[in-house]
Amino acid sequence: MALQFPMVVMSAALRGTNTRALRLSKPEWATPAPVDGAARGPLVVVVEDDPTQRTLLARALRSEGYEVITSGDGENGLRVIVEHQPDLILLDLSVP
Repeated sequence: MALQFPMVVMSAALRGTNTRALRLSKPEWATPAPVDGAARGPLVVVVEDDPTQRTLLARALRSEGYEVITSGDGENGLRVIVEHQPDLILLDLSVP
């Protein structure tokens, strides 16, 4: 299964970020693996300083079966990435 509805994110300096069409489908490689007897989806780390965007992304991903860890800043985001070795990282390039 491939992404059927791509996520489009547009950003402009001093005008913020605009996110559209947030509908994700798990790719074939993302079949949940059993962990301690329970199935888990692929792990995604979202590094986003805007709390609304961070929450929106996390909810959408969780609703599709992904495990999500969020971070509001780059320093913590790096710690989370090193510690958890996620399958995917969604990073706001202008995060402090």
